[in-house]
Amino acid sequence: MITYKQRQITKNEATGMRVVSQFVQEFWECGWQPFEQRNDCGIDGVIILKKRGTELGVRINVQVKCGGGYISSLDNETIKFKFKSKPNLEKHIKYWKKQIEPAVLIFINPGDRISNNQSVDTDKVLNQKTRLNPEAWWVDLKSTDLKTEGIDTLINIPLNQKFGEHSKGDFIKLCSNLIHSITYPRLHLENDYKKILIGDQQKSRDFFKRWKSENNGLCYCLALRTNIIISNVAWKHITSKKRGTERITYSLKSLGIAKQIVEQVEFYTTFNQRKTTKNYTVSKIGIKAHVETKEQKLGLIQVVLNVRDDLYGNRKVWLYSIHQIK
Repeated sequence: MITYKQRQITKNEATGMRVVSQFVQEFWECGWQPFEQRNDCGIDGVIILKKRGTELGVRINVQVKCGGGYISSLDNETIKFKFKSKPNLEKHIKYWKKQIEPAVLIFINPGDRISNNQSVDTDKVLNQKTRLNPEAWWVDLKSTDLKTEGIDTLINIPLNQKFGEHSKGDFIKLCSNLIHSITYPRLHLENDYKKILIGDQQKSRDFFKRWKSENNGLCYCLALRTNIIISNVAWKHITSKKRGTERITYSLKSLGIAKQIVEQVEFYTTFNQRKTTKNYTVSKIGIKAHVETKEQKLGLIQVVLNVRDDLYGNRKVWLYSIHQIK
């Protein structure tokens, strides 16, 4: 027999997802992609940011919680939001901080309205049915003052961070370092990398082998502030016959450019491509730069990286492709 509490939990989940979807898609005119299989660290979906219908190339990971039972207490400035245990919260924080994109928690209260100076009876809030227009708040899960000082199971949600029609600007600010409308840097191709511009496949292959053998197959990526893996995954993709002769040739010529972009460009953008399984999530990011030599401008070049995050907060990033953006 389904208990009253279980019925409330089901209703709250539906309310929470509806409220997020409604504001993001109807009012912000952005994309909302819920996850059918949610991972252990509670990412329920992603917001795909758009401006005037055009995707900005960034996403925001969202954890959705609904119900007054999550409220531990209130003060004049914050909602004290409770997790099951200290290990549970620490596991979540570790996972959130490893995400490339921003991660936020959106909390929906389907019950009585909460004012800044009101205490709350969490049981009463949980049992109310004012669901059509509930209050909602959001918090940056990478914030340095997320946790409640002295209590290992609570986080702070600022009462002035209401989630609603007006919140889109706040969410765009969270992605200011990722949005692809930035001015892409200009790189002058270094002499050592010019030698493979002629498109000789053997010279490209030799260059790639040297790159892969350096530092045990790792290359420091300035944009991600971490090492990425240089492996045959990239070589197999670059030389795949499915890509066509022209694209293969261009990518082979651009291997030196790719290395310089990875090592010297400090901005990246995210793709709207994500594959989620029970064990991990794979996504893609791009690092772009205008590249030129003394003789010619080579155009806007993008290096594509694959990113895999597992359920335990572990991450692997490896080189995947290089191409010119026309």
